[in-house]
Amino acid sequence: ATLLSGNGVSLPSTPQNYGVLLANGPAVGQPFSFRAVGNVGDRVVATLQLTDGAVTNGFATFAFTIGGQAVRTFANTNRIVINDNTMAAPYPSTINVVNMGGTVTKLTVTLTNFTHDWPNDVDVLLIGPGGQRAMLMSDAGTNLAVANVTMSFSDTATNTLPLLSKLLARTYVPANYAAPFLNTSDTFPPPVPQPTTNAFPFTMFPYTNTALSVFNDASPNGTWSLYVVDDEVNQVGSIGGWSLNIQTADPVSPSSGVSVVDLAVTASVTSASVAVGANSTTTLTVTNRGPASAQNVALLDQMAPGLTLVSATPSVGTWNKIQNTLTWMIGPLPSGGSASITLVTRPQS
Repeated sequence: ATLLSGNGVSLPSTPQNYGVLLANGPAVGQPFSFRAVGNVGDRVVATLQLTDGAVTNGFATFAFTIGGQAVRTFANTNRIVINDNTMAAPYPSTINVVNMGGTVTKLTVTLTNFTHDWPNDVDVLLIGPGGQRAMLMSDAGTNLAVANVTMSFSDTATNTLPLLSKLLARTYVPANYAAPFLNTSDTFPPPVPQPTTNAFPFTMFPYTNTALSVFNDASPNGTWSLYVVDDEVNQVGSIGGWSLNIQTADPVSPSSGVSVVDLAVTASVTSASVAVGANSTTTLTVTNRGPASAQNVALLDQMAPGLTLVSATPSVGTWNKIQNTLTWMIGPLPSGGSASITLVTRPQS
């Protein structure tokens, strides 16, 4: 493997030989070093060119964030006109996030200079680069007019977005008072993805999520879209602009103390078939292919309904069964180590 220059990588160390690698065999790790080029919070992509003899077998990439985590604000300062009883203009308003390292750990959204004569006419939907959706506000603020109010939305806010009182300049937990199970539900015209079936309740009410945590663990890079709709007649308004405050961190970072492991699970059974009421023996084996030791290893086995657990014998650790879920707490597992549990079950149907 040869570490290539570029994408924030400079002065790469020399190539490393991994020896013979077996398909589905143990993982092998080799150290590389490089100098990161950029600012704190920038995304660096280390690219390994893989060769086997004289044949190039492709590339493997590893993304890092300079500094291990980042906090950045991205804004669109263009005015959004909230038209009467229809979609706003522009629709959507967008923010393009580029070159931000890590995955999202927290998101705060701010609407600047929100003005409307009848705020509960306004529905605001945020869609992330991966298609994740969060309703920031819907049917909130009753009929008390607001002018040039700057509001933020965060899962960790201490204020609840009001239903029957005036909207103020503060940070709120997002809220959707329209649906489900009340007498209205929000609709957003295309290009918002539309429901495809009437399967209750998910596609009849596709815009009910208010948790900004839906964006967590995903890359922040790409186009974020803000869709604003006025769903009643006679009132208009505007939003002066909007912004995203994004916090990210690397899920795996050499400086964070997180170890890299490769866990595998296999299962074997003593017989291909079993009679109803007779016992059957299954062995589940968990192996750590390394390169580091694994901590707090656990296995969850969703057992079929009608299958009675007669006994469970683990080589290490403890187990419990709640309803149909068997949980085996293995604990630490060194590189190259394995553990097994033998289950005796009896099908009742």
